[in-house]
This record gives sequence, C-alpha cells and structure tokens, in this order.
Amino acid sequence: MNSFDHLLTLEERRHLKRQQLRDFLYWSAVLVVVVVVLANIALKQVQKIETERLVRSSQVELQAYTAFEGERLGNLAKEVVALSRDNSLLTYVTQGDDQSRRALETHWVGVAWFEGRYSQISLLDPYGLEMVRVEYDAIDNRAFAGTQLDYQGDSYFIEDAATLEVGEVYFSRIDLAQGDMIPQIVLRAITPVVDLSGHRDGLLVLSLRAEQMLGGFYQGLGSSFYSNAMVDDRGEYVIGSQAIPAEGGLSDNLSVDHPVVWRSMQVLDSGSVKIPSGMVVFQAGNFGFAENSRKRYLLSYIADETVASATSYQRQVVLGGAVVFSLLAMGWFWYISGGLLHRTMRRRMLDVVSGVFESNEAICITDGEGRIEAVNGAFSRTTGYLTDEVLGRKISILNSGYHDADFFAAMWSSLKEQGFWKGEVMNRHKSGEVFPELLLISAVRGVKGDIVKYVSHYVDITEQKKQERELKLAAAAFETNVGVVVTDPEGDIQRVNSAFSRITGYTAKEVIGQNPRILQSGYHDAEFYQLMWQAIRENGYWRGEVWNRRKSGDIFPEWITITSVRDEDEEIIYFVSTFEDITRRKELEAELERLATTDSLTGLWNRRRFEQELRKELHYTQRYGGGFTFVIFDIDHFKQVNDRYGHDVGDEVIQRVANTASGMLRAVDSIGRWGGEEFVLLLPKSNESDAGIICERLRVAIEQDTGEPGVTCSFGVSHFMEGTTEDGIIKSADQALYQAKESGRNRVCTVSEAAGDGEGSEASA
Repeated sequence: MNSFDHLLTLEERRHLKRQQLRDFLYWSAVLVVVVVVLANIALKQVQKIETERLVRSSQVELQAYTAFEGERLGNLAKEVVALSRDNSLLTYVTQGDDQSRRALETHWVGVAWFEGRYSQISLLDPYGLEMVRVEYDAIDNRAFAGTQLDYQGDSYFIEDAATLEVGEVYFSRIDLAQGDMIPQIVLRAITPVVDLSGHRDGLLVLSLRAEQMLGGFYQGLGSSFYSNAMVDDRGEYVIGSQAIPAEGGLSDNLSVDHPVVWRSMQVLDSGSVKIPSGMVVFQAGNFGFAENSRKRYLLSYIADETVASATSYQRQVVLGGAVVFSLLAMGWFWYISGGLLHRTMRRRMLDVVSGVFESNEAICITDGEGRIEAVNGAFSRTTGYLTDEVLGRKISILNSGYHDADFFAAMWSSLKEQGFWKGEVMNRHKSGEVFPELLLISAVRGVKGDIVKYVSHYVDITEQKKQERELKLAAAAFETNVGVVVTDPEGDIQRVNSAFSRITGYTAKEVIGQNPRILQSGYHDAEFYQLMWQAIRENGYWRGEVWNRRKSGDIFPEWITITSVRDEDEEIIYFVSTFEDITRRKELEAELERLATTDSLTGLWNRRRFEQELRKELHYTQRYGGGFTFVIFDIDHFKQVNDRYGHDVGDEVIQRVANTASGMLRAVDSIGRWGGEEFVLLLPKSNESDAGIICERLRVAIEQDTGEPGVTCSFGVSHFMEGTTEDGIIKSADQALYQAKESGRNRVCTVSEAAGDGEGSEASA
C-alpha cells in the first residue's frame, strides 16, 4: 500500500479509477472522430491550394514563354520582310538574268553564313517552283547555293501563303525541309516578293532550324514540377509526345489521346483541364503575323503524384499535428478525468521534489509573485549568494540586463498557458560576472488552478557554450555561401559543403569519391587545365573564371580558387577549391553594357555605340575593301512639332520614325539615334547609288506614315572613299544633310550632289 492509501477506502479508489477510465475513453473517442474529420478537411484543402499554385505557376511560365517566342518570331518576321526588299532580290526579280541570279545567290550565301540560324533561303515563283535556293550547313559552318531546285506548289504552306499581302509574314508548322543536304526539321517564314512596279513575283521562304526556336522551350519551361509538350493546330505533337499519359496508350496526336482536353483548347486559348492522372495546363500561341497563321499550343502536365510530392511536408505536418494534438488532448482528458487521483499524484510529486531538492543542480522555489522561498546548496555555489542573502528577495536579482522585455513576456506567457518554460538565459553572478545557464521553470498550481509556486532548475553551461562557439566557428568556415570542395591528392572528392550542392545540384552522397571533372562543361580545352595545374604546383594556388556544368545540364560561370594543403613534410594532402556562382554578376554586366549603348527612348544604338560600330566598319573596309555608306537624317521642322504638340508627342514622333526605319533596313544594316531628332545609318557593302535607293524608300515610307502629326525627313549620304577618316565621313554626311535642308527638305542628298550644283533628288510623290 502507498502512503496515500489510508485517505481513500478500497471501494472509493475502485470507483474513481472506473470513472476515470470511462470519461477518458468517451472523450478520447469524440476527440479521434473530430481530429480525423478536421485532418481530412485540412489535407484536401492543402492539396487544393498546392494544385492551384502549381497551375498558376505553370500558366505564368507558359504565358511568359508564349510572349518570348512571339517576340522572337516577330524579329524573324522583320528579317524576312527586310530580306524580301533587298536590292539584290529586287534586281533579280526585275531582270531575271544569270548575272543577277548569281549576285543574289552570293548575297544570300553571305546572309546565311553571317546569321547562322537559317537552314535555307528560297525564292519560289507564283506556282511554287524554286527559282533560287541557298542552304547553310551548321555542322561544317558553310553556306552554298542549292543545285537541285524543287517544286513545292503542292505544299500546304503555298496555299496558306497565297493570300498574303505585301509585308505580311506567314509561319508554317514545324516540318521537314528538303534540299541538297540531309533533310532538317524547320520552321518556315514566308512573305510575298514584289518588284519595283508592285507586281507579285513569288514567295520568299526563310527556313529557321527548329532547334533555334525550340531550344528555349526546355529552358523557359524547365520546372521540375511539370512535363511539357507543344502541339500544332491539328493536335499533333511538336515536342513532348510522351509528356502527358493516356489510358489507351500514347499516340502522336493529343486530340486522339485526350479529346476532352483538345475540345477545351479549341474553345479557350488558356486554361487547365483535369484528367484522371493529373492536370493539363495549356496556352495558345498564334506565332504568326498573317490572318491564316496556324496556332500552336504549349502544354504542361502536373501529375497527381507531383502534387502529392509537393504537399508531402504539409501532409506530414497536418498528420503529425493531428497525432500530437490527439496525444496531448488525451493526456489532458486523462488528467481532468482523474480529479482526486490527480491531486493525490500532485502531492506525491511534491514529496519527490523535496527528495531531490538537494541535488547537484541549482534549484530555486519562488511564490506566485517571484519571491524566493527556498534554494539548495547548488544554487549558492552557482550564483555566489548564500541562502540568507536571497530568501524573501525577488528572483530578478539574477537579471543580467541581457534580455529585453519581450523575452520575459514570452517566458511568463508560456508559464501561465503551458505550466513550464525551458531555455537559455544569461544570469549575473554575485560578483557581477555574466554567465549562461540552461533554465527549466515549472509552475505549481493550487486546488483552484491558480499558480502558487514556481520551481526553477539551473544548469551552468559556460563550458558547453564555449565548446559550441568553437564548433560553430569551425562549421562557419566550411558552411558559407561559397561552394567548397575538398579532394585528396589523386583528385577524388572527400567532402563538399551545402553551398556546393545548392550551386551544382549534386548532393554530397552523389559526388563523394568522384573526380571534379564531372562538373566540366567542355567549354575549356586541355591546355586550359594544364596551365591551371601547373600554376597550382608552382604557386600553391590558382584563381580564375571557369565555366562548369550543373547536374541539370545548365552551364554556368564560376569564380574559383584552388589551393593545395601540405603536411609538415611539404607533401600535398588535400586540394581545397572554393567557388561562387557569378551568373548574376555576368547578367548585370551585360545589362550595364546594354544600358550604356542603347538609346532609352527608341531602343536604338546611342551615339557612343554607333561610333564604335562606325569605327569598326571603317577599319574593316580599309583592310579588306568592299566599301560602305554612312547616312545622317533628321526630322524636318521638328521644333515646330514640339512647340505645337508638346514634347510628349515629339517623343512619340521620334519613336515612330525609329520604328519605321528599323523595319525597312537590311539585316546587315545598322541604325542609331545620333541625338535629338537626328538619326544615323550604316549600310555595309553598299555604294552611293544603293544607299540613295534605300534612303529614298525610307523617306517615302516616313512621308506616307498615317500617324499624327505627319512628318518628313531629310537625308545626307556619304560613301567611303580611299583615305576617308571617321570625322571626314561624318562631316561629309552632315554637309549633304545641310544641302538637303537648303534644297527644300524632305529629300535625299549625296556627297557628290552636295559638292556639285547642290541639288538633291526631288521628293517623289
């Protein structure tokens, strides 16, 4: 029998135990039902929220990629329109002789080789027969004229492009292009070709290698949460035919695999559809600039397993919280159902506490107001205060001032709500020295439930904190934001830090024992690494920029330092490499370069950048020959536009002129804003006559622009001649522009005309 047994009869003890058990089982059953229902609701809500988040994230990525590809194809459209208006092409469609044909082939060979993106450039007559074709071999980096011309009149894109107006561009679906080389997967850009009289002479077909466009698809939609695909307007897969699972097996057509998804895509351009195994998110993109352009659809598949994986932590938290809450609540039920038994147990616990009061741990008992009622000998040894010196005083005599009011507020809140508090505190010794202690405070409640006493246990952790600081210092030297790799003398990886895994994507388990060459990108040749190791052996270290490859396959720049570690015998025992990802720094440098060389209003090259390009072209021509033309043109009476309409409208006029000029130039030509309303052109491999034709077309286009207010421009043309300097060609073009202004404006004046009778070409109607 216990020392408490005489307080209760045997029957009373049995009755209390039975009642306690019945109450506990009843409330525990109610609790389990409530917790299961709430946990199920919470799990469904977590899954719903995560699914919606993944769908939104996928839609944002698809929209961003659609806009990105639209911009790229917009630039391609401008290029094919500019190519259709090239002088060599217009000369050939007008004259049609062998000499003009060879000139056109030579020009196109230069364009194809310079651009490097086009697999073919073809001129088709109105019936679909190839008249001229130039191909580019990306493997051998060479461009050549095709010899086996094809008839493509029965191709679908000939019919689709038949109704194109001048300046319109049609983009085909991605398919196979034939030629003298191995057939290639291409995207065709098609635009009409007309001669100077406006007669339609056929179609210009510019074939872009599909990998040039589709390479960004995987980079732009590279999330590990999604499987991605692209389908054309007939539902056929362009990319990712295995991306979206189907119950009846996979085909090459989405409309066959998932008819419900396909019908939704026909009605909506953007959205998501639930299928048995997950969600399909789609975004339509009309990657073309003619009325009959074909749509393509970008798809992302989010599997139910992906959602489950993404929510695994939340589900663990919900289930773990439910279990912990249930256990705590059941413990509380057991406590409150015990009644008298709990009070008896409390008294017994107080007896136990009194037995251990004189332990090696400092113990202090205070009343509900924090006044000290009892301390043990260990308390005096730890704090320096004798028992008589602290009895009746507030425990705050140990307060060091290290902790703020919020710290103590949280402590007292925990004591009142949970009945205990545990943590580290900085207390003050009687001598004034501040030292760390591990403190556990338990609240003792009276019969009415109010706190009547506090029992505090103190453990001096001064030595422990010292050791922790030393360990943290050693860990901090290794676990920094900089990647660290330690290898043995043979080059096998012995240890990496978390920053290494974060930067490269490899876990420590994956690389321990491996050679660091698994990170090599192939960007550097063998000589680069030979010089690196030569420097390490001679100097003990090497520092520089290296392009490495992540586990994902992405290539990124690093700033790396490799140091050899030697023992007392000067033998190398380790190599330590520290590196940081400098991708962001590279991007910022590129952005700064762009801001420094671009006009903020028009997006054209600014004067500084254009002068660099002019200087480069001048040096090239002086060394290799070929000639080029420099043009200065400005907006006539621009001050009157500003005075009458205001500077905002004036800025819009400048932007309108810049856009018109940019859209009419050849791919090899350059345009920049010289300052104010003044612009400059650089026309490589052109003579004064060619430049005059180009400028005259540009002058007419600006004059006929329907924007308000209407404006005209005057042009000064200066051609490179032997002995020409940079200042000389600029001055010559400026003099020609002055002559155009003096001759009535809205006209093109060349240097030869300015030096002659001063009469420029008349403005054409």
